[in-house]
Amino acid sequence: MAAIKLDDSAELETRSGQYGPYVCLSKEYTNKTKGNQYRRCIFFSTDKWEKLVEVIPQVTEVLQQQQQQQQQNADDGQEWILALNDHMRLTVSKFQGKMYVGLHSLDDQQELVRSKCINLVDSCWQKLIKNTGKIARHLKKKQPSTTATSSSSTLTKARRGSASSTIKQYGWQSKDGQEHWYYSLKECQQDAEHAGIGIFQSKMVPPPQPKDLMTEAYAYLLRQAIKRISREQCFGCGINHGSQSEHMQAGCLSEWSDLVMTYYSDAVNSVTDFMIAELYCGLIDKLGLKLTEDPTKLAIEVQLMFPVHGDLTAEMKQPNFDYLLALC
Repeated sequence: MAAIKLDDSAELETRSGQYGPYVCLSKEYTNKTKGNQYRRCIFFSTDKWEKLVEVIPQVTEVLQQQQQQQQQNADDGQEWILALNDHMRLTVSKFQGKMYVGLHSLDDQQELVRSKCINLVDSCWQKLIKNTGKIARHLKKKQPSTTATSSSSTLTKARRGSASSTIKQYGWQSKDGQEHWYYSLKECQQDAEHAGIGIFQSKMVPPPQPKDLMTEAYAYLLRQAIKRISREQCFGCGINHGSQSEHMQAGCLSEWSDLVMTYYSDAVNSVTDFMIAELYCGLIDKLGLKLTEDPTKLAIEVQLMFPVHGDLTAEMKQPNFDYLLALC
């Protein structure tokens, strides 16, 4: 389905995902500091979209009341808030004489996740309402058929692996007695050979928790996105300049901490729930672990809990999952 333009900056569309159809609401914003444009996205599963549609009459009533008050009082009014679920709320407010309907994501402490907040002017909201029937029809069309469901079930079973309560780690000991541990034998061998060590060992350890693995997958995707965006925005790369200095200012050769600060929001907006869930399933498969939780729901939960900038600037520690994630 082609995107439905709500105005020059906001649009709505249905998409097909690994775990079923979903709705994407996106809006383009301008970074006032850097002057560049970026897009915020909010994703709705079929259930979440239906919940949003259910409250439309209630929102319409509040808008009408606010508009009546607006005629009597030119000042910005009080914000009206409705909780759609534990991690999203809908607001109706007036700002600089205009009515807005906001969809705001929250973390576990009920704080706003600003990279996942979108405010629509009243005219955009009215256009969204007019297209709810069209969205519902497209969601229904995109529902997987019996054959597709069977294939998806087979894929899920293949990814579940063994239900072992332990997994194997591989390691080697450096000459100073420091131990180095890995989740991949090949990665262990490569690093050991580079250090001139030829003796390996292994041990069985409890498997990481699903939420920890999903967090690793999300952080990996963010790091990759920041690297990609920095290359795309790099002035030196754009003109194929031979001087390193032309690649330094917010470019591909800048300090990693500076790149994280500059491009973190853009990276967050480029990584979807479904990308994280897909990578997580691949990691589960590589580790031979059992898939015990809904990947999409867990991906959404991890995004909301992930602190701004996370630990993306911290030095990578062993054992980590980057080597296996790169193979997924």
